[in-house]
Amino acid sequence: MEGNVIIADDDRSLRMILAQALSRAGCKVRATGTLSTLWRWLEDGEGEVLVTDVMMPDGDTLELIPRIKRKRPDMPIIVMSAKNNLNTAMRANQFGAYQYLPKPFDLKDLISSVNTAIKLRSNASPNLKNNLIKDDNHLEDNLPIVGSSPVMQNIYRILSKVIDTDFNILIEGKSLSSHRSARLVFTDLDFSLQSGKAMMVRGANGSGKTSLLRIIAGFLPISGGSLKRPETSSLYHYIGHQNALKKQKTVMENLSFWATFHGNGMSSISPADILQAAGIDGLVDMKTAALSSGQQRRLALTRLIAAPRPIWLLDEPLNGLDDNGKDWLTDMAQAHLEQNGLIIAASHEQLSFTTHDLMIGGVKP
Repeated sequence: MEGNVIIADDDRSLRMILAQALSRAGCKVRATGTLSTLWRWLEDGEGEVLVTDVMMPDGDTLELIPRIKRKRPDMPIIVMSAKNNLNTAMRANQFGAYQYLPKPFDLKDLISSVNTAIKLRSNASPNLKNNLIKDDNHLEDNLPIVGSSPVMQNIYRILSKVIDTDFNILIEGKSLSSHRSARLVFTDLDFSLQSGKAMMVRGANGSGKTSLLRIIAGFLPISGGSLKRPETSSLYHYIGHQNALKKQKTVMENLSFWATFHGNGMSSISPADILQAAGIDGLVDMKTAALSSGQQRRLALTRLIAAPRPIWLLDEPLNGLDDNGKDWLTDMAQAHLEQNGLIIAASHEQLSFTTHDLMIGGVKP
C-alpha cells in the first residue's frame, strides 16, 4: 500500500499510537512534533495526507493551513484537537481543513477519515485503488496492540508529558574491549547509532552481547577504547533476558512496582490500562508464577509503556513470545523508532525492526 501520511502532533505518545495504527492499516507514515519539520517535509513534496494537531510548540497549525494549501493544493488536511469546541471546528473549516476530529477519538474514525482522503486523491488514478486502506470490516484485526478506546489514547497522551524525545541521541563505540574477570570477552568493537535507528547485536553464546548492553547501560566499565553515550540514567530502559519479575506477586503488583521504581510520575495512569494496552488485561490478580513464559515476557516488556524512555536496551527480547507476542513487540519497536527512539537489541532470532547489524565474534581465552 502506497498511501503516504504525515502526522504532526506535539504529543509524542499520541504520535506513536497514530503512526502505529496507520502503518498497520497499510500506510507509510512520518511523524513530527514541530511545524518547522512539517513545513520542510511538505516543501520536499512528502506526504499525500496530513493529520495534524492545532497547537504545536512553534505555532498554530490552523494559521499555516492556507500556506500549505497554496504549496500543496491537492493535500487533504485532517485536523485533530483536544479543544473540542465549536470555535475550533469553525476555524479549521474556515482555514480549509478537509476534516476535523475532536480528541479523544476512536482510531477507526481516524483510519476511516484517512481512507476517504486517500480515495479523494485517487479518484483521478485507478492505479491507486489498490493503495487504499483495508475496508472497515477488517479494521479490528489491524488496529495497534494498544487498542482504540479513548482510555488507551488518554494513556498515551499522559505518557507523552513524561519525556521529551525531540532531541538527537548518539551512541558510539570505538575500539571497545571488555573483560569478564580475567578473560577478554571482545575487542576492537566499532559501532555508531543515532535516534530513530535500531541495532541488532549478534554473536555466539559468550561472545559478549549481554556485556555490551550492560556497558552501554552504564552497569559495566569498558576495558579499552572509547564510548560516547548519554550519561543520564533516566534515558535508558534495560530489559535483560531474565524478566526480573517477583513470581509470588500478582501481575498488578509487579507492574506497579516497576512503575514506581522508574519514578516517572505514573500515579496518573492506571496499571490496569497499561496491561490492556499490552494485551494481557484480565490477568491483574493472577500470581506471576502462574503465567505462561510468553505472558511473563509481555509483562516484563510493559515497562517500556509504563515508563517511557528514549533508549531501549533489550537482551533476547523475543524469549518466550509466540508469534502474536513478537508482532506486538515489533509494532511497539517500530512506533518507538518512528518517534525518534533508539533501540539496541541482542538476539539469536532475527528482529524485523532493526536497521543495523553488529556481529560480535568473541575472543577465545
